[in-house]
Amino acid sequence: MNRISDDQIIATLKARFGEYNLAIRDLQVMTSKLETLNQKLLASEELKSNFLSNIRNEINNPLASILAMSELLMGSSSFSAEEVASLGKTLHTEAFYLNFQMRNIFVVADLEAGETAPEYGSVHLNQLIQRLLNSFRHRLESKNLEVAVEWKGKVDMERIEQLEVVADSEKVYLILANLFDNAIEFNREKGKVKLVVEVREKDFEIQVVDNGIGIPVSAQKDILSRFYQLDTGFNKRYKGHGLGLSVVKALVDLMEGKLNIDSTVGKGSRFSLQLRMPELLERELVSDDGNEFMFDDAEEFEEF
Repeated sequence: MNRISDDQIIATLKARFGEYNLAIRDLQVMTSKLETLNQKLLASEELKSNFLSNIRNEINNPLASILAMSELLMGSSSFSAEEVASLGKTLHTEAFYLNFQMRNIFVVADLEAGETAPEYGSVHLNQLIQRLLNSFRHRLESKNLEVAVEWKGKVDMERIEQLEVVADSEKVYLILANLFDNAIEFNREKGKVKLVVEVREKDFEIQVVDNGIGIPVSAQKDILSRFYQLDTGFNKRYKGHGLGLSVVKALVDLMEGKLNIDSTVGKGSRFSLQLRMPELLERELVSDDGNEFMFDDAEEFEEF
């Protein structure tokens, strides 16, 4: 029987202690990761809880208003034409807002289920923009906002109605609708909203610019996350449930585009959407609103 020397025992113990210390360090790293994951899960649960609370109000409030006003209209024949027109305008506003929020929710559901893909076609870009402006005209008027459309690059303004791009009309519209809605919601009374459009050979860019409250640099990444809101709690001043910009980000990524944010607190924000135009074998199908199927570094922000 071979005797084990003291040096061998010490070497073995040192090796075991080394393995033990390594295991302790691995355990500490794993514990730290689990704690971080737990914090993220708790934060996610809190965000989802806030979302559920917000979405309940965002749906129930306009729906209750629609039901109340429609019942009021049905129950009386003594309203003047002006009163009927006023109630009709309010009904439209509430119904439009409810429809807009539900569309975002449905898109999120489709994205989660992997049932959304780009469906490209020829799009009359100016007509899509006019559709956007007409849809939000009542919101622009409610805050007395000035709106402008600026075309950059080589654009023949006399033939602007015939200007086409290759895009997914409905997805581009929903992206712009969410950006435009934010530019209105977070703007000041009698503020300005501007769309800057540039069509290039293989891509096009649309900027949505406002001179509203702006976004802190520290929050410009977080606002693209689902359920995230700068304005939360019982005293929140602005509508919304934190889905809009996450829908924008998801749809931009789906179409392999770019979204840049340039914002200064107190001066406003510029969201720049850049989408490349894929080559199509056939481009015969064109509609007024777009198809028949369903960036570079941001410019320095400047007031206008």
